[in-house]
Amino acid sequence: MTAASDAVTAAMKVRSDEISQNQIFRLAAMWYRKDPQKVTPDQFEAVRFWFSTFSAVAVSLAGTVAAFVYYAKERPAGRFSPLGKLTQGLRAWVARRRRNIYRDKIVEKYKDGKHIVLIPWWIWRPAKVDVRDDGVVQLKAVKVG
Repeated sequence: MTAASDAVTAAMKVRSDEISQNQIFRLAAMWYRKDPQKVTPDQFEAVRFWFSTFSAVAVSLAGTVAAFVYYAKERPAGRFSPLGKLTQGLRAWVARRRRNIYRDKIVEKYKDGKHIVLIPWWIWRPAKVDVRDDGVVQLKAVKVG
């Protein structure tokens, strides 16, 4: 009886060591937040399924991308591929949709001693400020370009 119990204890120790070194058991323990020895067979099967599926998908996608790269046709410089045209169109769309850039600081340019060209943060077009001798200030829009 003692020999059988020693054999069972030794087998349980070997099993515990193997479980603690098994990658999928450790992944299941991390996922379920348990000790690796307390992972149930159902939990182990679920993690093994997703581990195997993810690995298979990664390998198949890597092979597919490698084949696309290998068999891609050479294009002369300056010609866009359909994907390049798509990305160029996407960049142009983003450039059209982005907000105007406003300046927080007033940019000043003096002309003839009495005209000041300002670009305030609240006006998106430059404005001409005319200060007369009597102190009246007039703000007028200026055409740019």
